Amino acid sequence: DDSDIWDDTALIKAYDKAVASFK
Repeated sequence: DDSDIWDDTALIKAYDKAVASFK
């Protein structure tokens, strides 16, 4: 399902931002 893929992408991007900010 496309919506699931978009949700996963949003989560990954948000996680990426959090990790980048944490470093």
